Amino acid sequence: MKKLKLWLLYFLFWPGLKKLGNVSKADVIAIQAFGRGAFQDRELAEEVRKLFEELHQKDWATILELRQRGFDPGEPNRQLARICQKLVDKHHLPVITQWEVAVALDYEWYVQYKEKIICLWPPADPEEYFDTWAVKQQTVKIMRQYNWQVAIELAHQRMIVRACLILYKLGVTPVVCNQKVTCFDAKSVQPWTTSWFRWIKREFLTRGHHILYRRVW
Repeated sequence: MKKLKLWLLYFLFWPGLKKLGNVSKADVIAIQAFGRGAFQDRELAEEVRKLFEELHQKDWATILELRQRGFDPGEPNRQLARICQKLVDKHHLPVITQWEVAVALDYEWYVQYKEKIICLWPPADPEEYFDTWAVKQQTVKIMRQYNWQVAIELAHQRMIVRACLILYKLGVTPVVCNQKVTCFDAKSVQPWTTSWFRWIKREFLTRGHHILYRRVW
């Protein structure tokens, strides 16, 4: 029944998903970033991954350096970060998150909980696009290392259904809490995250691609 609901919403694709499953059964929080205010995708390997390597692959040091350099994660990621903090405070769960959202976390809060937070950094290969599928593959790989089976999926409302179906495809049960991240960021360097109109055009093609290449079924 849950997957049937997801499939219906997948083809409607605009409404998103407010709730799914039981939060109390979750083992981990998985977060999908949405846009960013600096660094084009082609620059991530040289600008972000290289920094992470130079700082000896230390999440906290890289996050602090990016904050000190004034990196803007974008409003959608700041909202995701606030939801993450509330969930961790309430449910005491570990977190697997893309780096953009990790930078958006309140830094004092992050320092307190950093042992619970696993950060996903972009690939070292500049030709390797860190898309939703790649992020979820890394997320599931980490989950299997810890024997985690159920993930609270945090993502922008307009992509959360697709993210959940990818998790199902990869063998993980997704849970969705009542989240309302619906804003777009006109300053984002990813054009498809700057407005609802650009998002619809790209998402329509992306969902077709995921069906064709069996990323959601």
